[in-house]
Amino acid sequence: MKQQRIWMFVVVMTALLVMACGGKRQSSERASRIMEVAYKSKDYGRVLQLADSLYASGDLASAEAYYWRGYACDRMKKKRMAEFYFKTAIETASESSDKASVDVYAKAASRLASLLSVRGDYEGTLKTAEPVAQRLEELKADTTSDYVNLLIYIGCCQSATKDKKDATDGFNRAYQKHLDNIGKKHNDAAYKDAFAGLLNIVYYCNYVKNYEASISWIDRFGELLGQYEHMPGTNPDYVDKQLGRFDIYRAIALEGMNKKEEAAKVFEAFRKTHFSTTPEGRIMANDYLIAAKRWDEAADNYSSLDALLAEQQDPYTIDNIRDLLLKKYQANQLAGRRDTAVAVSLQICNSLEDAFEKDRIIDAEEQTTVVEKVEQLNEAKAADNHRRQLGLMGLLALVFLAFIVFTIYRRIAVSRQAKAFKRLKKDFAQLKEDTTRRVSEESTHRIADEVQQLVMPTQLPQHAKLSMRSALIPAKGIGTTIYDCVIRDGRLFMMMGDAAGSEVQALAMLASVKAQFRTAMALETSVERIVSAVDLALSDGRQSGGSMALFVGVLDLSTGQFDYCNAGHQAPLLVGETITPLPVEQQSPVGLQSGATYEAQTVDLPSGTLLLLYSAGLIESVNAEQQVFGEKRLMGDALQASKLNPAPKPFVESILQSLSRFTGDAGQQKDITMLAVRYSG
Repeated sequence: MKQQRIWMFVVVMTALLVMACGGKRQSSERASRIMEVAYKSKDYGRVLQLADSLYASGDLASAEAYYWRGYACDRMKKKRMAEFYFKTAIETASESSDKASVDVYAKAASRLASLLSVRGDYEGTLKTAEPVAQRLEELKADTTSDYVNLLIYIGCCQSATKDKKDATDGFNRAYQKHLDNIGKKHNDAAYKDAFAGLLNIVYYCNYVKNYEASISWIDRFGELLGQYEHMPGTNPDYVDKQLGRFDIYRAIALEGMNKKEEAAKVFEAFRKTHFSTTPEGRIMANDYLIAAKRWDEAADNYSSLDALLAEQQDPYTIDNIRDLLLKKYQANQLAGRRDTAVAVSLQICNSLEDAFEKDRIIDAEEQTTVVEKVEQLNEAKAADNHRRQLGLMGLLALVFLAFIVFTIYRRIAVSRQAKAFKRLKKDFAQLKEDTTRRVSEESTHRIADEVQQLVMPTQLPQHAKLSMRSALIPAKGIGTTIYDCVIRDGRLFMMMGDAAGSEVQALAMLASVKAQFRTAMALETSVERIVSAVDLALSDGRQSGGSMALFVGVLDLSTGQFDYCNAGHQAPLLVGETITPLPVEQQSPVGLQSGATYEAQTVDLPSGTLLLLYSAGLIESVNAEQQVFGEKRLMGDALQASKLNPAPKPFVESILQSLSRFTGDAGQQKDITMLAVRYSG
């Protein structure tokens, strides 16, 4: 009753923990969906606010909250804050290997690598991206677009800081990942991820003036774009824009290779796209026109710059002035349009002071905020370390208490076994003194019932890596077989024995084997020592003419290593794709013997292997024609049973049905005992 209450308590606590974890997971998924909605609406102030509030309520994990803060700051041009948050997200997520944390780890690293590479910090990009990419490969999380982006950023930065061979290797790996992703999914998102990655490669190849490599990657981009065009449901405007990019990047590369006529033809193809007439397309075209020194056309295109800048929330930033307005000024000046050049120069002068002031204010705010966030982060880490220390102390206390309880329970169990054994010896002594057959038979059967209750396990042990089934069909009279199995310290201890001799001798030996096996396995893990301890306990029984065949095995549940020792018992069967007896070098063909040396053997059980221990009574069963069931018939029936259903319960039932069909109405002469153990390591 007491054990039932303990088990009930464990079950209830487990259910509560599962419910709590399930509720926590649902809350986290809901918070992630809320962040996605805010992100898609491009309300970056809202993204920042939600990240703070959802993290404070415990609905958003710390690493994910840092990522969204970094993303919002990046979009709001707060680059220093974005860099801080992305780095903190990477550091926080690196401590965990669950899928959600690994996804955040990859996304934050991809964003940070993009931010650093655009800024021209190639060494910083490599320092960030290379270890993250290596860890994602180790975690088998190298199939996402974020991982592929990291490979591309690594290649781009290597092309600017190292030899080009390293960069080419990284680009090729990224390209192959894109092809694999397209082959698996064959959807719109897979193609668009590949286009973005290839355009980044082409841009950097042109940037470092590696024009031959650029042409090679442009050709691959064109091949994928050709496949994408023929997919059903593609957006024509999107395809037109990608064709425009394809043409303009090719024209830039050809111009850089001094193939001016070819470059001009490709540029004419670009002009036939609708994208070339848009403000974005016209500004992109200027990268070629300036390289080709076609200043008039470039100046014409820059007339659409104001419309393009008007779409931005803060158009006159330092970056826009440097990358766009100064180029517009240069194009107009070299085209001889002095009035326009003067107007642009005035526009630059009027916006430059304001841009510098805004940049200074943002820089000061970011610097102050970063200091505050670092202090808060250090305080949070200190509090977390304190909680971990308290938790560790509590865990150690629980372990110590559990050890004390186990020690007390083991002593009580050993004491009960010893008392039971003394009672049995007293009953055996009384049995010898009985003078009549009737009294002797009554005493013998009473003792047999007690022995049966004592030596046979009432319940097989439970474990996540094990499934077990036993069967015992006693012959008429007193049983002479025994089996037992116990789990201790991550190991399964099992034994099966068969006693020979008079009924009284058999009973005494069975009880002694059970008691000594339980005592020995509580103190030992070596099968040789367990068998030797049982052998020593049976010395009196053998002197009276009895004998015992015994098999003992110990299975390490973490590795599948199976150590065993056999003394005259039937060799168990290993049931997998084939049926084979367990290799056994019998130390004693007639069973346990005084003074014998017992040596262990070892095999590794593959996951899914079924081990069948059985008594001699199974294969020595006969039918009405006095034919023996035999080991070969058992192996054939076992192979058929494993193919029908390899689980221990149906497997054992199938063997018993085959035996019943064979023996028919013939009487059973010996105990039939089976123990099937299936290991799923």
